[in-house]
Amino acid sequence: MLLEEFGKVISEGGSCIVISSQSGPRLGALTQEENELLALTPTDELLKLDMLKEKM
Repeated sequence: MLLEEFGKVISEGGSCIVISSQSGPRLGALTQEENELLALTPTDELLKLDMLKEKM
């Protein structure tokens, strides 16, 4: 999501450095299917994925 939003405001020829947070390890190891879902799901639909919904 970050890169998509950044792409809307960066000047032509600009660059970006992304530093990941420590939030990634909260998910644990991802399956191949989960990796594909994260890579291929449109950004406006990511938060609808069951794997990213808050667990109660």
